[in-house]
Amino acid sequence: MAVHLNPRNTDAIHDSGVTRHRQGDLDGALEDYDEAIRLEPNLGLVFLNRAKVRYSQGDVEGAMNDLAKAILFDSDLIGDGDMFFAVDGTEDPFGSHARWLM
Repeated sequence: MAVHLNPRNTDAIHDSGVTRHRQGDLDGALEDYDEAIRLEPNLGLVFLNRAKVRYSQGDVEGAMNDLAKAILFDSDLIGDGDMFFAVDGTEDPFGSHARWLM
């Protein structure tokens, strides 16, 4: 895996987090996202993906904070339907947890 070859490769670490998340390893995904953010703290997509994990773990406040950072670092994410899915688990951009985006 690329992470083992170059532990400072933020893209590889983020990709590992995505893979771990898809496999249901939420703690491992969170670890990878935390490390990617530590190495490069201005990547909106990493914050978005970490928000999904935090939300899945029941950490709504942490997810909301990460979503705010995702928008701060990459305002193009606002138009991403994934953004709304991350906050309240539906595709409804007006869901109860998505209201702060208005």
